[in-house]
Amino acid sequence: MNKEVGSYPQSWYPILRSKELKKNKSRVIKAFDKELLIFRDANEQVGIVGRYCCHMGVDLGNAPVVNNCIQCPLHGWQFDRKGNCLHIPSLKSNDKNILKKRSLNSFPCQEKYGVIWIYWGKKPAYDIPLPPDMDAITVGPCSHFSLTTEFHMPCLNTFDLQHFHHVHHRKIIGIPDISQENLYHMGIKMEVEVIPLTLFDRLMKRLFHGNATISIDCWGASLLLMNNNKTNYGAIIGSLPIEKYKCLMFIIPVKKQSAQQTQMTQIMDNICLKIAEKMVRSFLSMDEIPMRGMKPFSGCLVNELDDAAANYWRYFNSLPRFSVIHSAQKKDE
Repeated sequence: MNKEVGSYPQSWYPILRSKELKKNKSRVIKAFDKELLIFRDANEQVGIVGRYCCHMGVDLGNAPVVNNCIQCPLHGWQFDRKGNCLHIPSLKSNDKNILKKRSLNSFPCQEKYGVIWIYWGKKPAYDIPLPPDMDAITVGPCSHFSLTTEFHMPCLNTFDLQHFHHVHHRKIIGIPDISQENLYHMGIKMEVEVIPLTLFDRLMKRLFHGNATISIDCWGASLLLMNNNKTNYGAIIGSLPIEKYKCLMFIIPVKKQSAQQTQMTQIMDNICLKIAEKMVRSFLSMDEIPMRGMKPFSGCLVNELDDAAANYWRYFNSLPRFSVIHSAQKKDE
């Protein structure tokens, strides 16, 4: 579990949809129990830094973007996307020895799949991956919604096999195949049968034409990458922790890219991906009420029934953590 404020697994987290940040603009984002400043410069490059100036604590939330830097509104200090101080107007010359000792906390970030991602850590341990068994993908529109529980609950739910039957009307056939490529990854592959209790279930059963094989990769307890091996549709689901029991979920529908991309296939893909997003959102919405206010822990697990969940907890607790406080201490040393 999180041992201190600001200590979360080192991983990629979605922080903002790309379309929500315009050129030469900045936004304050609450995440990881903190307030971060995200800005886009004149070259369309994005930076994520601490909200308050390292000089005297001025709030940079309303600071302008000048010369591709965020500029302190009180003293005019300029900081680039990496948090480096490049200019102090009061200095007669930009002495590099003075400038390099004045910097903002900054975080690795990148734009991918129509989303701006932050890496909670000093240096990314892995790249943002593709869903399993997909070499290239077509991406649909991203949506997001809030959950009042810990950020990694959707990842835990993926390995909580009991809840699939009770909440989602899905029967798991046989024993799922669980894999782990490295410290940050945990995967599951399972054959599922839809129990047609609702209109949505009947629609899904017809789309599957029987049972379906679902492959899901979990990365850093913040990312789920799914693929329905029968339909070749899937989703990238990312979770941003806002505070201890509040998070923001991002849903990105994806499709395995067709061998030949024509204008007609692109139009059809766009329509189908919009429908896929609604279906994924509908599926996840079934979890919202039972997860509301949940404070997850590895409690009285049952052998065999909860073996996958027990594996998840071992994986989750072994993930390397990162905190800005520790980072600052090491930097000062």
